[in-house]
Amino acid sequence: AARRWSWRGLDVAHTAVVPDVMAGVVEILRLITQPRDVVVVCPPVYAPFFAFVTHADRRIAEAPLTPDGRLDIDNLDVAFRRARVACSNPVFLMSNPHNPTGVAHTRTELECVAALAQLHGVRVISDEIHAPLVLDGATFTPYLSVDGSDDAFALFSATKAWNLAGLKAAVVVAGPTAATDLARMPEEISHGPSHLGVIAHTAAFRDASEWLDDLLV
Repeated sequence: AARRWSWRGLDVAHTAVVPDVMAGVVEILRLITQPRDVVVVCPPVYAPFFAFVTHADRRIAEAPLTPDGRLDIDNLDVAFRRARVACSNPVFLMSNPHNPTGVAHTRTELECVAALAQLHGVRVISDEIHAPLVLDGATFTPYLSVDGSDDAFALFSATKAWNLAGLKAAVVVAGPTAATDLARMPEEISHGPSHLGVIAHTAAFRDASEWLDDLLV
């Protein structure tokens, strides 16, 4: 994180290992929401967002992207406002960078998201699995590095960038004020990741930067 994204605020004490990103999303939803609470998504977006959220008995609300594939802040404002009226624990499940468009959200866009989330009392879960794959000409901004993101969560995995999808593992990172929520995650969730997956992910993040550089070229 520090080397690739100049993010030095990642507190290892505020992390947890989970079986994969979507399993981690569901476990976070179980920690901070109740059945039938609303989860806002920005279509077109990764299809399992819909399936996993609804299978977890949460409701989907849509805030579509702009025609050029950017976050539509006005749509988010409306969706957050309606979600807050509809339930006590609304969540925004964000894809950052966005899948399938490939857009890397700008810091300004993410600051707008954080401001809206604070205004409407919406918690943010940011799926950042594609962060290592951002190409020259674009910049990945970790959501938790943005002001106002203290009560949010982000999820990372080496599965996309290093082609390790069959070796299950991912990491949840909690913002400073979300750490107490993460601490309530049941211990057995950390038993789900593949042991070989954890070893492979560690090797990828720590030792395989040159491989990733070659891949990006």
